This record gives sequence, structure tokens and C-alpha cells, in this order.
Amino acid sequence: MTRVLFLAHAFPRYADDPVGSFILRLAVVVRTAGYDVTVLAPSAPGVPATDTFEGIAVRRYRYAPSEWETLAYTGTMSAQVGASWKGKIAIGGMLAAALRAATSLNREWPIDVVHAHWWFPGGLVGLAVSRIVGAPLVTTLHGSDIRLVNTVPGGRSMFRRVAAGSFAVTTVSSWLAAQASEINPSAIQTASHALNVDCRAAIAVAMRAVTPIAISPQPEMPVKAVASSIVSRM
Repeated sequence: MTRVLFLAHAFPRYADDPVGSFILRLAVVVRTAGYDVTVLAPSAPGVPATDTFEGIAVRRYRYAPSEWETLAYTGTMSAQVGASWKGKIAIGGMLAAALRAATSLNREWPIDVVHAHWWFPGGLVGLAVSRIVGAPLVTTLHGSDIRLVNTVPGGRSMFRRVAAGSFAVTTVSSWLAAQASEINPSAIQTASHALNVDCRAAIAVAMRAVTPIAISPQPEMPVKAVASSIVSRM
């Protein structure tokens, strides 16, 4: 079974937690399509290092002293990093810890596809993981991350590098796809609003080690039909 690693800085911490619940829903959809999914996410106070949600394995990594681990799950990561040296050190720790955790996981659970949610920090980590373990990278933009392109120093350069290093870049809306394409048209390989279907199709394409082109599948189309549609256009 193909193993797909989800990289996300927001994911439910407990049952009925709304934070990152859409990532859990997507992980369940991908698993239902026949993939083995594990989610790698930052730690949080009172949350176990390993857990399972709806059959999805979750591993969480420590990235700073407990009192500094406040970047994830709050929606204030960008503000914290910009406001203090503590935030800047913590984000550096998060990037390094996520990379270590992913490569460690790969030794016991060989990764076939890396699926990064948000180009930063997930996509940046995913790019490194992809190169180290030799697995294709799929990057999904969720909206808040696109604003970082213009507000984070070096944001455009980092975004373009992540996009260019991804076998597929997916978005949660056509508006977001247009915004991303304006930043770097040549690097945005896949722009679609059908998140669940498109991500699964992108994974299928990534496993074939080919470069997808722009598609707009309908939400009700089955996975195999969407994947076949992409391949047939190459």
C-alpha cells in the first residue's frame, strides 16, 4: 500500500477539535482511496506524542521548550514569529524538528509521497524531506499561507522553490489558484478547487513521477476518473 505522509502545523488535538479538522477529513478521504496515511504535526500542551483519529495515525514532535511551543494551533504563527526573537527561534526549531521527525519516521515507515499542507512551514519541510527520502512532493495551499509570500522576508523566493520542487500544487479555491499563479505561473503546475478529489488525483500523478498540468475536475468525479483525465492530457 502506498504510504502518504501529511505534513501540517494544524491538526485536531482531541476529538471534536475544530483546529485542522479539514486536514483530518482529507486524510480520511485519501485513506479511503486506498492509501496508508500518517500525519506529522507539532506538539501541543497535554497532547500525546502518538495518537489515532478515525483510523489515521498521528505523530507529534517537540520543537521548543514547552512554554515556547505556542506557534501551532492558534492561528497566530506569523504574528508571533514577527513580534519576537522567541518566535523566530521557535519557528527555526519547528522546521528542524519536523525534518528530523519525518526522516526518522521514514526509517520504520518508508514514505512514498509527501503531502505538505500550507507551503510554509509544511511545504518548506516537505521539499527537504522529498529530496532526502526520494519521494514526490504534493503541496496544498489553504489560503493563509499565500499571504506569507509577500509578508515574510524572502517569501517569494521560498514559495517559488517549494512550488517548483512539487510534482503537484493544489489549492482549496480557484481564487487562490489564480493568486498563486500570479506569483509564479511557471511553477504552479496544478490549480484546482476540488480539494479532496484533486489531492488524491495529484498523489496518483506524483507516484507516476510525471509533471501534471492544470486541471479542473468536478467534485463528484471518482478518483480513478480524475487521475486518468490528468494522465491522458500529458
